[in-house]
Amino acid sequence: MSVLHIARRELLQFLQSPLTYVISGAFLFIAGFFYATILDGFARASAQGMGMEEPAFGGFELVAAFYESMGLITVLFLPTLTMRVLAEEQRDGSLPLLLTSPISSWEIVVGKWLGVVGLLVVLLGFGLAYVPIATATMSSLPLLPTLTLIGALLLLASACAAIGVAASALSGSQMLAAVLTWVALLGLWILGIVANAGGALGWAGTKLAMLSHFTPMTQGLIRSNDLVYFVLLTAFSLLIAEQRVQAHRWR
Repeated sequence: MSVLHIARRELLQFLQSPLTYVISGAFLFIAGFFYATILDGFARASAQGMGMEEPAFGGFELVAAFYESMGLITVLFLPTLTMRVLAEEQRDGSLPLLLTSPISSWEIVVGKWLGVVGLLVVLLGFGLAYVPIATATMSSLPLLPTLTLIGALLLLASACAAIGVAASALSGSQMLAAVLTWVALLGLWILGIVANAGGALGWAGTKLAMLSHFTPMTQGLIRSNDLVYFVLLTAFSLLIAEQRVQAHRWR
């Protein structure tokens, strides 16, 4: 019950912050621009390839391309949302007060993370719901693979949120927390570039890179190793945050 109370409190703080609406508005604007650009590109390519005035294109391919691009945009935007989660508590001195309450460190960390996830569900789930709906009016769109795309983006965002919570726990500065999150997320993302390299570097790119596990899911593939990767990444990040919060408890 304490976890849900903290999550609700965190989500309300997000919704009461003007910065949340600025960041969310910028994210949705860029998402809309990407969708319009991708749609235009698919329509032009389809019209030229088919020799038709009216474009005919695969709806799933269009939505898949959009959600894959949203993965990187989410990685770039998310640190600005998670930077204050625990860093602000440390800066204003409210974390020691929270730790004196009969709430475990795990409940604090998981509650904070669930608050961020709740915001992401609203932002990514409902804010981008128009993409598959609009695409379905123009072309056939299979339900299950489309739901896999949405789930993949939410799974990626949830794992990134956990990394952001860990970075926020490690720093009393919101800006430093954002920088640490960006370094970690972009590092995991860029590892995918070296996936085809040989040796240990290639292994790291294949096994540890976010892109290597996110891309197959944007193609409608559900693989157990991809799910395990994001679950373990989330759990490991929350463990780091919990250990940091626990250290504050014993100071």
